[in-house]
Amino acid sequence: MGFVATKNIHPNVAAFLLAIQYAEGTYKYSNPYKILFGGGTFESFEDHPRIPFKTKWGNTSAAGAYQFMAKIPGFTKLDTWGELKQKLKLKDFSPESQDAAAIELIRRNGALNDIINGDFSNGFKKVSKVWASLPGAGYGQPEKSLTKLLVFINTVALPQVQVQNLVSKVSDLDKKKR
Repeated sequence: MGFVATKNIHPNVAAFLLAIQYAEGTYKYSNPYKILFGGGTFESFEDHPRIPFKTKWGNTSAAGAYQFMAKIPGFTKLDTWGELKQKLKLKDFSPESQDAAAIELIRRNGALNDIINGDFSNGFKKVSKVWASLPGAGYGQPEKSLTKLLVFINTVALPQVQVQNLVSKVSDLDKKKR
């Protein structure tokens, strides 16, 4: 089951990140941050693994919880990960770095305030061209419907985030008692 590694982010943002994992097909894995396109895994978080895959939609290097693309000379040109790594000064491909990069994509597409305010529909609309699995992306790949994404957020993601936040608070209290 997917999770959001970064602590202390707005619950709606965490739920939205889980919904992207769900749409991208990584949520079902015990560690979505280590998933390659097609369901394989990679070992090191030192950097994006840059493993090439040929698909019926073209070439891809998608990896991680949010299936970031990275440039592979002679194979893929899109370098979303490389650009975000440089802009955000990310040191690795760790879960926290992946979360930060996904949140930056959400922010730069003008969806962050919508999501914080609970307008998930508008949030998905604004980032639909970022992730091929979102409704209206138009890349020819299977897309999750807006209805399925909203049901997932309300019945799975938000309750999961609330439980994780509660567990984290209890853990913090236990540490203070010691």
